[in-house]
Amino acid sequence: MTSAPAAGARPPILTRMLPRQLPGLRLEKIAPPLILLAGILTPTGLQAQVGGLLLFPYRVALIVLLPFLLLQMVRRGTRFNAVDWLILFLGGWTIVSMMANSGILPGIEDGGRTALDILVSYFIGRVYFAHPDQWRRFLSVSFLPICVVGAILLIESVTHRFIVTALFPLHFVPDQQLRMGLMRGLSVFPHQILAGMFFASLFPLYYFAFRGTKGNGHRATVGLFALFAVSSAAILSFLVALALAIYVFVSRLTLKRLDWRPIVILGILALLALQFGADGGAMRWIVRNLTLDPQTGYFRILIWDFGSASALAHPWLGIGNESYERPVWMLTDSIDNYWLFLAMRFGMPAALAATAAVFCTIALANRARRALLPFDPARADVFVGLIISLFCFWLLVWTVALWDNVLSWFYLLLGVTVGMSATVISEIAAVQSRARRTAAPPPATLPSNKAR
Repeated sequence: MTSAPAAGARPPILTRMLPRQLPGLRLEKIAPPLILLAGILTPTGLQAQVGGLLLFPYRVALIVLLPFLLLQMVRRGTRFNAVDWLILFLGGWTIVSMMANSGILPGIEDGGRTALDILVSYFIGRVYFAHPDQWRRFLSVSFLPICVVGAILLIESVTHRFIVTALFPLHFVPDQQLRMGLMRGLSVFPHQILAGMFFASLFPLYYFAFRGTKGNGHRATVGLFALFAVSSAAILSFLVALALAIYVFVSRLTLKRLDWRPIVILGILALLALQFGADGGAMRWIVRNLTLDPQTGYFRILIWDFGSASALAHPWLGIGNESYERPVWMLTDSIDNYWLFLAMRFGMPAALAATAAVFCTIALANRARRALLPFDPARADVFVGLIISLFCFWLLVWTVALWDNVLSWFYLLLGVTVGMSATVISEIAAVQSRARRTAAPPPATLPSNKAR
């Protein structure tokens, strides 16, 4: 990893690596991701149908940004890494599988929608973020509009009245279900689960991005808006993120460093214990015990049973838009499990590629964190927040679906993490290599790539 500084010497820090006038910190340099986030936070009811393409606000943003993204990738000569290829494979496989199941033109149309959401969202994050300070700037600029959307969610939940959907109706009537005296709020999202998952993902992002800086506390509490979706998935995601944040604190307090191995080993042992010791295995136990509504949990178990049977029966190309085999009294064909959804709709290769992309991204981010730690521990923590947020997403979508604007948000986070990790690793490796060639200690400043 990094070479140890000489005794008594102060290691170089990223503050010097990133001069205050770094062009990449100018707002216009991260305008495309901000435009995409604006689309994600625009009411889903503002939609239009053009041919077979349903144009949600975030999807309009993706289409508008696509030519600028391609131009930027060509100008910079973007080199693809392992995660990039996995995402490209995922996007391509969705089109291939839909063409096999629905025919060439319908398959291109249906698969193209999913590929557009995944690929463009991912590569916007991948191309336009190079340094932790750019991500901090993005989060700072986004904080106020995110709070506005969260405040609407809170008001809806407390007053038991939908505000946004009354102005911009969805194509279905949302459920005004009450839990613990609160209505499940929607705000700008198409479903309460998505509202909760979006805000739950923000807690580790804001907390670790601004750890040790002024205003850290109130920014991190933006994740509490997740509670007003009154979704078991969102609440569990928030609690898992909180538990991991506590683990980070305890690990640094006791071990004087952040070591993920103990908690990874503990998690694997817990899953094995549930798989072989609980009635029906780990998946059934999680769905049965970690939901606020027992009836919802029961149906999720049924979806898992019949859905996984369908995925195993059509392992390569899935079933496309066809309904999976299930009892006639299971009226809905919804799939409350994103990984299962990928396997059923597009085949096991798609599900495996997406899962591998998440874990490769987490590994890459942890490598960047460790490389950056001797230079600037605070900025290294930016990667801790991204790791926790992505892991919580991966864990929770075993029990819920992921679609529309929050699907775009998830793949944007993946791209942001890969883009910053690759840049930090490359820059620090270059400085260390030059230091070894000159047999001199590392310089006080590190080079910065051209602005992204």
